[in-house]
Formats: sequence, C-alpha cells, structure tokens
Amino acid sequence: VTTYFLREKFNPETPNVDYGKYYSIGGVSKFSKYSPLNFTEGLIYPVEGDNDGLVSVKSAKWGEYLWTLPLAHHEQINWSLNFDARNLFRNLINTLRENGV
Repeated sequence: VTTYFLREKFNPETPNVDYGKYYSIGGVSKFSKYSPLNFTEGLIYPVEGDNDGLVSVKSAKWGEYLWTLPLAHHEQINWSLNFDARNLFRNLINTLRENGV
C-alpha cells in the first residue's frame, strides 16, 4: 500500500459515511540500526515526517485524531515481545465509550 494509492484510488472510492464516527491514533519511534524498521522509518521520514516505522503520523490522521504514541507499528498491533498492547486497547475502548461510540 502506497501513499499515492491511498490518496488517488482507495480514499476517493471509499468515502466516509455520514452515520459513522472515525477515530485514529499514530505512533512515533526510533529504531536501532539493526531493526528492519530503521530502514523503512528512514524512507518515510523525509517525505512524511514522524512515523512508527510503517505509517506516518500525517497518514494516520483520519477523523478525530486521539493520540500520538511513543510506539513502533508492531508494538501498537501487539506483535512485540517487549510491549503488551492490551492496556492500550483498553484505554482506546474506554476513550471511544466516553465519546458515545
């Protein structure tokens, strides 16, 4: 998935619905030189700025933007051995509940 594809094809063909609420979060992380995400972070940063190794904060913003987390992409989706994302998901669910979702 590229920024161009999302901007020129996916987003125009997949409009928001009037009855939906949209929320988003993003992440920012720095990686060791041995991390595969160090390479992708370095490709994304000059074009889009701060990012989580796969998605820029700029691209993550959709609807009401809730937070920028100090987490890499794999940590946000609970694919990390060093970070347990269950509390993140609980906080997100509570925030959505407080917003009437």
